[in-house]
Amino acid sequence: MKIKISLLLLIFIFTACTEKKANPQLSDVIAVEIGDLNDDGLNEKVVVYDTRDTTEFGIVREIQILKKENGIWTVWSKSKNAILKSYDGGMFGDPFIGIKIKNGILLIEHYGGGGSFSWHTLDKYRFQNNNFELIGITNHGEEAGSKGSTDFNLSTGKLKKEHFDFINGDYFLNESKSETFYKKGIQINLSNRNNNELIITSPKTGKDYYL
Repeated sequence: MKIKISLLLLIFIFTACTEKKANPQLSDVIAVEIGDLNDDGLNEKVVVYDTRDTTEFGIVREIQILKKENGIWTVWSKSKNAILKSYDGGMFGDPFIGIKIKNGILLIEHYGGGGSFSWHTLDKYRFQNNNFELIGITNHGEEAGSKGSTDFNLSTGKLKKEHFDFINGDYFLNESKSETFYKKGIQINLSNRNNNELIITSPKTGKDYYL
């Protein structure tokens, strides 16, 4: 009888710890999204929350992807690198816009800037090779007199840069500052997304693209 009670107590403690780990305090949660991320017909839950860690760039955020096991949400994958810190938006403040699940793809959006310059980034993750791999990055930037976008498909290696100049009240594509080239072999996942700055150098112009 004592052994049975002890086993039940251990199970209770383990379950409580698991639930605490998988479910941060509601006051810390800044985004929640539900959707099927591995095409198994079952929904996963994605949670973004503020941790208790801070740096000179603000509060560290963590993203957790949860699966239901025996009726309990448990952590499947997590990262403190995929979501920018609370001051990373520069003069625009908190850069985090939100998360979405679309056609099985996890989307993470950020926005920031300062003065006359602004930027917007959309990261796309797919569950493949037993990991949440970054498959696409789309950056938009705008400043006085011009704007542009950089779209990088990590699966194909295709990078497309478009630059627009503001002339007589409208934007026009500047082909001399636009280009398309391929850079294959870059592998990034949810865990190491911002461990190092991603810089891709154009083989045609030598221009560096920061992604």
